[in-house]
Amino acid sequence: MEHLKQHFRTEERPFVERITEWAELVGVRHQPRLTPFLNPREQFIIRSVVGHIPDVSVTLWGGYDQAERKRALIIPAYWDAGHKEFQLSLLAIEHSQAGEITHRDVLGSLLGLGIKREVVGDILITPETKQVIVVKEMEEYIRLYLTQIGRQRVKIERVEWSALSVPDETWDQLTAVVSSLRLDVIVAECIRLSRAKAMQLIKSGRVKVNWKTEDHPAETVSEGDTISIKGFGRFLFKEIDRKTRKDKFRIYLGFKK
Repeated sequence: MEHLKQHFRTEERPFVERITEWAELVGVRHQPRLTPFLNPREQFIIRSVVGHIPDVSVTLWGGYDQAERKRALIIPAYWDAGHKEFQLSLLAIEHSQAGEITHRDVLGSLLGLGIKREVVGDILITPETKQVIVVKEMEEYIRLYLTQIGRQRVKIERVEWSALSVPDETWDQLTAVVSSLRLDVIVAECIRLSRAKAMQLIKSGRVKVNWKTEDHPAETVSEGDTISIKGFGRFLFKEIDRKTRKDKFRIYLGFKK
């Protein structure tokens, strides 16, 4: 698998090695392996890695089809996995006080309990409901100890999946032709500004790649990367379609404000 690791960033290679080891064990022992929640880039990596290992496959689920964060289930190729095998719980946040509870409020309060981000899936905020998807093994702990979000007292209850309420937000699709896959080039295309201004945004710490601040304009962007630009929104580098006759890249981006 050494040739495969070359296609990923240096900091991603330990994850590639771990996934490779898990997948090979699944192939030998014929026992499934369930991962924590993965971000879109990690989902892309695990699909790429497992696709190169014989006799195993991977399926992803985060509670609903359009979920951003999903768990991966690595299984023998002849298995057929159902949603119950992903071991997810849907929790509703109930509060009686007036006032807004935001995505950031919920996530901050969960992390404040010492919970790792990898056990929390999508946080779903609508005017009528506040819900969070978590790994089942953390359900009881969260119900017991998450009693306050911000200044509001809250009560956490598990609800059936039929009560799932997904916010009405969709990714708009952008198509672009770019000269390279450098971060400054992609950012400039995302926000329709000059490359010089895109470079300023990156160097000033206003750009994150996969939720980590990236201040190197020359960093290469890859399929599956999520690019957050403060003040402009979030972009998903969905895929490279093809190279044009002028040796440029035709790419698809998703955009969410």
